[in-house]
Amino acid sequence: MNKIRGLSKYHMSMTEDLNIRSNKFVIIFANNCNIIISNTMERIEKGQIVLFERNINITLKITKFTDDAPYEYIELEKEDTDNVLKIMEPMYSLSQPDTIPCDLVKRIFIIDDDITAHYLFDKIKQNKNIRLKAYEIACLLSMTEEVDKVFVSLARSATLLFCDKIRKLIESDTAKKWQLSLISDEINISEVAIRKKLENEQTSFYQILLDVRMQKAAKLILKNDLQIGKISKLVGISSVSYFIKVFRTYYGVTPKNYFSYHKKIIFNDFRKLSETR
Repeated sequence: MNKIRGLSKYHMSMTEDLNIRSNKFVIIFANNCNIIISNTMERIEKGQIVLFERNINITLKITKFTDDAPYEYIELEKEDTDNVLKIMEPMYSLSQPDTIPCDLVKRIFIIDDDITAHYLFDKIKQNKNIRLKAYEIACLLSMTEEVDKVFVSLARSATLLFCDKIRKLIESDTAKKWQLSLISDEINISEVAIRKKLENEQTSFYQILLDVRMQKAAKLILKNDLQIGKISKLVGISSVSYFIKVFRTYYGVTPKNYFSYHKKIIFNDFRKLSETR
């Protein structure tokens, strides 16, 4: 949501649109909101949990019920997805995951409002034991109505693609003025071949570059210890005004509103962590 693109509270209306593009498998708990996925018109009711496959690009219409944070979320790291797949594999067969993204509706899964699901979500967020956390995630995912399809979706999310190689290279120096020609020189593959490989994965060099820059910018904004001009330079964009324009187009909100919206979620996570100590 790299971090998941987006989510929290600011002083505007109780209903807001938010663009989401994450390079990780994401779990969102709608504990204080209803969510409509604009791309599919699916509705997530308060109390439900929704799973998003990696590399999904959607717009959420979020309606909050109170002034508190609208939802909580978890992003699964590569180690998490690999461990969960090992746990689930004996029960669900998979010859070879389809690495090409399928229909959007087949990449989103909803878990009904359930006290056990809520408990598992909280445990996953708090657990520092990697192995125990994996079993808790597997239990939570098994509460969907299409567990076999969730398993396939998770396998796709864990599969390393050519675009991941490009992403990792750009992430190594986000301040660099990356061009396709530089990527070509770094990995010794022609620009034409790079374009073709990325096209087969339904993405492009410029989309990956944008994702890396904006997700790095979001992390820096949430740290709240750098001026916007410095953040802009650290993600390879010289013009502050252009950076703000791109950020707003990408996330649907300005950097300032993004921070205001997220800080309540961050505060809630810190409070819950403190309560467990």
